[in-house]
Amino acid sequence: MNYDERPVGVRNLTRTMIEDLEQAEAAQEPLSSGALEDRLAHKSWKVRAAAYSELASKFAAPETSPEVLVQYQRLVIDYIADSHPVAQENALTALQAFFTKGSALVLPELGSVLVEKCVSSARSNVQVKALAIVVELAKADGNAIKTILENLNAPKNVKTTLAYIQTLCKIIRSNGINLIDLNILLKTVEKQATTSTNSQIRTESLEVYKELYKHLNKDMLPYITKLKPAQQELLKQEFKKLSKDSENSSLVQNGVVPQCTSNSSTSSAKGKFAIEAIENKEFKLNSDSFSPSANPLSAISEDMKWSEKRDKINEFIEFCSKAAVKSVNTSEAICVLTNCIRDNNIAVANTALIAMGTLFRAVQENYQRSLVHLVVGRYKDKKLIQAVNFCLDGIIQNEGLAEALDCVRAVSYTHL
Repeated sequence: MNYDERPVGVRNLTRTMIEDLEQAEAAQEPLSSGALEDRLAHKSWKVRAAAYSELASKFAAPETSPEVLVQYQRLVIDYIADSHPVAQENALTALQAFFTKGSALVLPELGSVLVEKCVSSARSNVQVKALAIVVELAKADGNAIKTILENLNAPKNVKTTLAYIQTLCKIIRSNGINLIDLNILLKTVEKQATTSTNSQIRTESLEVYKELYKHLNKDMLPYITKLKPAQQELLKQEFKKLSKDSENSSLVQNGVVPQCTSNSSTSSAKGKFAIEAIENKEFKLNSDSFSPSANPLSAISEDMKWSEKRDKINEFIEFCSKAAVKSVNTSEAICVLTNCIRDNNIAVANTALIAMGTLFRAVQENYQRSLVHLVVGRYKDKKLIQAVNFCLDGIIQNEGLAEALDCVRAVSYTHL
């Protein structure tokens, strides 16, 4: 472009500025042009990201030879330490393909780089991919966990230390404890839990004990004696919750409806309400005793843990069974239970279905048929069939829906 041929919009630019713009434009190349090795080291993160994706395809190709993998044996470790999170995520994809093809070629320092550069990343996708690779690395390389523990003992900043502890929890959760030297693990984690000046590190360290309890159960108790008294008490409470959750989860997996615990000493079932016990009860309403503040469902929120939701629903079942309740806001209770029936957690959905059936035995009024369709829709999960039947039996007792429900239920049974 000649100086006198400048577009009207850039008439105020100097000759030097125009020449700089033209050079910059000429320097712009497509992301896929040039040698792959040059693009892998390019200063633009977009070019590097595209190159990492191409490298992943190259590793995954059936015709890729072991010699190609050896060529990138050390380079892949440098790639996953990329400073840009998007490019780093693509580099991890390439590493996954490399690891699938040549896990035996992985260098010992890979685990440390994954934890310190990727698990500690603020980008969730990078964290998830890195943890998945570390879990597979721990299976393939017996020294990987040992290296992680050694690095955790070395002085680190808070962010890196938390990443190492999070990695240990993930490995235990995914691979169990057979590949881990428990004495070294507990000694290392105990040091972080008792001597660290950072509260996050101390709290995260206790998560390792909770993961170990899922495998050791009561055998875990002697290992917490060297912790601080407050930490011991906290873990004992968490262990009790884990034991209860494990028991209920086992019942659900076997198709048995979990029972609700009651504090009432006068209950003939001593506070335990199975479906059969509820079916044999008659619920009569009292106009003076049910208030919004007393309704346990009012405390349920979206961000609650599944076990907390389940416990609140169980309290509502007990609340209805005391024959001293009145529905001040039945529609609100149904709305909460409806959301819980949709919950992905089987224990929450199972308990909500029982609570809905219990509520319908205590009140007599018509409800929208969309609710019926929701309940019937849970027939697809065989673990919920018994609870769905109980809920539908309660709904059928309401006038105006019995005939329609019989038809819907008959159709549902044919598709089980």
